[in-house]
Amino acid sequence: MLLRTHSVVDPWTIVGADEKPLARIKIITDLLTRLDFPGKHRRADLADPEIVFPFQEAVLTNGMLAK
Repeated sequence: MLLRTHSVVDPWTIVGADEKPLARIKIITDLLTRLDFPGKHRRADLADPEIVFPFQEAVLTNGMLAK
């Protein structure tokens, strides 16, 4: 499904949710880094690329995404 529906216009973002509370915080962080708003600090809290990362075909075989 990911291979068929992932595109430049509608990309998938994968969230590793082994630790649910941490995953939720990192999802919120990722969303906030994508938005522009007054008081936003550019260097502040970037999403952890081990937890929140863009879908690539390689994640299907490298163990980052369970089947």
